[in-house]
Amino acid sequence: MKKISIGILGVGVVAAAITGSLVFLNKDKASSPPQSENSVKEDKPKPQPPPDPKKHSYMDTDFARKMIVYNQQATELANLVQHGGSDSDVLALAKEITETHGRTADKYANWLKEWGETYQNLSDFPQTDGHDAYPTFTGLAAAYELQKMTEMSKAELEKEFVRLILQHHEGALEHIKNMGGDNLQYGEMKEFVKTDTEHYTKEVKSITDLKNAKGY
Repeated sequence: MKKISIGILGVGVVAAAITGSLVFLNKDKASSPPQSENSVKEDKPKPQPPPDPKKHSYMDTDFARKMIVYNQQATELANLVQHGGSDSDVLALAKEITETHGRTADKYANWLKEWGETYQNLSDFPQTDGHDAYPTFTGLAAAYELQKMTEMSKAELEKEFVRLILQHHEGALEHIKNMGGDNLQYGEMKEFVKTDTEHYTKEVKSITDLKNAKGY
């Protein structure tokens, strides 16, 4: 009888302990304030304001610097064939390139000046190929190729000019595609790049037609 009483007493003690623990846990849970919707929303990142089209970014600066080089080499190639070539169709193309790309290079340079940014003209670079020397952007003629043009006959020079200026324009279009568009911030330049892209595209067609007509 005593053993039964002790057993019942033990079970009662255990049950009381479990009941007390549950009550304590419920009180602790009730004492914790519910998480508000506002506290959850505060963890979300706030949307960033759109870029100011009246200001320039690093991408604008880098793009303009490279486009100066592209346009200045276009005029340099054109000048070489104008001084050494004689084909009227080739010279007409060279004249158009000299005028158009000279103005375009100046336009990019003026923006950089307005922004207080520095830049290098193509003539500022060492006229040798290699590390930290002449620019190697996609499509640009190498320094040694420009040098060889000064030693060619008229026919060779005209053919080489057409080859290099086509390569040059295709490289410039690739650069514009990869680095222009939505990568740019300055609104005025973004709009100009659209027009410049159309111009490059038309010139690529004209150069290709000339190349085929001349049998280059």
